[in-house]
Amino acid sequence: MPSLLNVVSKSNGSTQGYSLAALRFTISYVSGMRVLLNAPALIQQLFHLVDSPIVAVCRQALELLFVICNFDERGGEHILAAAKATAEEKNKQPYENLIKLLDSGDLDTKINSLTLLNSILQSAPGDVARQQMQKSLEKLGMREILKKHTNIEHLAFRHQVQFFENITGTSIML
Repeated sequence: MPSLLNVVSKSNGSTQGYSLAALRFTISYVSGMRVLLNAPALIQQLFHLVDSPIVAVCRQALELLFVICNFDERGGEHILAAAKATAEEKNKQPYENLIKLLDSGDLDTKINSLTLLNSILQSAPGDVARQQMQKSLEKLGMREILKKHTNIEHLAFRHQVQFFENITGTSIML
């Protein structure tokens, strides 16, 4: 924000107007994230949208969830809680819906699902919790699904697979 304010102060005309608009969006983003982080029920409601039959809704919900997860440490905690509560409500294993989306036909959904799983793993509250989650993901078939998709050349997907390998210490892309 200081950089934007400097641009606003030292410029004029259109540059100043665009800088003010960027500042407004930045403030709205931070404000909106604080509202979400203070309302875990909203995050759980958003997590429910991951199971939408509409691919675009699913993809966008995943994207918002990984942004929340990475915003601060509370984001990760809330996403973990939402994943567990949603799974319990539906009588399923936590993250089962995310693993299923890794095998979907939509590449962006695969990428967003893997990005969210990586974000959750990274934000796990300690090594024991991370290892437990890793075991759960293994039981759900995550490694097999990722190995099945090693032919995907998309850079963002490959980056997320490498990130998963680094977090978990496993090898997928051999």
